[in-house]
Formats: sequence, structure tokens, C-alpha cells
Amino acid sequence: MVANYATSAFTAAVSLAAPGTLAASANVGGGTFAAATYFWKITGTNSNGETTASNEATVAIALNGTASLTWAALPAGTTGVRVYRGTVTNTENLLVAVLGAVVAYTDTGTSIGAGAPPAVNTAQAASYFVEAGARRDSVTDSALIALFAPNFTTTAPAAGVGNVTGVMAGYLAAYPAGP
Repeated sequence: MVANYATSAFTAAVSLAAPGTLAASANVGGGTFAAATYFWKITGTNSNGETTASNEATVAIALNGTASLTWAALPAGTTGVRVYRGTVTNTENLLVAVLGAVVAYTDTGTSIGAGAPPAVNTAQAASYFVEAGARRDSVTDSALIALFAPNFTTTAPAAGVGNVTGVMAGYLAAYPAGP
């Protein structure tokens, strides 16, 4: 097991991943759409905020048709989905629906009002305060170390938090796996 030590104090925030693999298909009848090509993006939400947008899906819809939207399983921690629509690629400017943690929606052509996917992910999934010199295990904390690699070194600090000297150093040498 390799130990990693924080080179400085920092707060590590991990954001909720945006939903992915959005797809759209047209349906005949049942809606209020004008005949045209439409574009959609979705975002994920949790109690902290909203992710950035998914990939874009597009489909041509006939007069008074609907669009069936589907997407992959939501990332862990996602509690809701927002659906955005536009008539120009990458310019989704209408908030169509605010949903629970679902993986499908049928757009009938109505909307809640103006709105666009956020440019910044505010859906924080977790945060960690790491003190300078704090030791992290490369197996247990591999995701944190990988995300914040510049903030870690495998060299133990000479003093302060993370520094192991005296009796504790002897104990760790004798019992490297712990008690």
C-alpha cells in the first residue's frame, strides 16, 4: 500500500456527472408542435444544484406530433432531470419539464418557459477538506488522489500532520498492516 500526503490544505469538491446518451424519436399526433426540427438537452439535479447539459438529441417532428426522449441510467446521486428544447442546434432556450429521477419523457410541445442549461455544474455530490500533510491511502482514496493529483506526494512531510516519528514509526515498522 502506497501512502500519499497532501502538499497543502485544500477543499476537494466532486460534482454530479451530467446525464448521458440522450436520444429523441418522433411520434405522430398527440402534441402541439409546429412541423420543424427540434433539439434537446437534459441536465441532472440534486439538492445542491444542477449539472451541465447532456449530449444534444435532435429529430424532425410533424405538425401536432410529439417527441419521445430517452437517456441512459442516471449517475448515482441524481434526484431529478430538467429537459430543455430549442429550434437551433446547441441553443436550447426553453425549459420543457422538471422531472424526478426518470430515464424517459414525452415532449408534447409545451414548455414551462424560458431557460437554458447552466454553463457551470452546481450539483456538488461530495466535498472533502484535506489538511496539509494528511495521509491518504492509495487504494481507499484512489479517486480523490486521481482527481487532485497535483495536491499529493508520496513523500511524508518532515513535520506537522502526516509526519510519523518516534514510537509510532517503530510500531508501523513492526505492524505495517495495523493491529
